Amino acid sequence: MLPRWSLPAAAATAVVSYLGWTAAGADEYRGREILTGLAATAFWLSLMVLAAFAVQRAVARYRDRDRR
Repeated sequence: MLPRWSLPAAAATAVVSYLGWTAAGADEYRGREILTGLAATAFWLSLMVLAAFAVQRAVARYRDRDRR
C-alpha cells in the first residue's frame, strides 16, 4: 500500500525532474550524461509511483463495490 502523501510527492517530482531533464540536456558540459540520466530516472520512477497509486485506487474501488 502506498501512503497518501506519495501522490503529491510523486506529482511534484515528475514535474521538477522533467524540467531538470530537459534543462540538463540543453547544453554541452562535463557530466551531462550523469545529470540527464538521474533526472530521467527520477521522472520515470515518479510516473511509476503515480501509475501504482492509480491501480491501487482502482482495486480499492473494485473491492468496495463488491462489499455492498
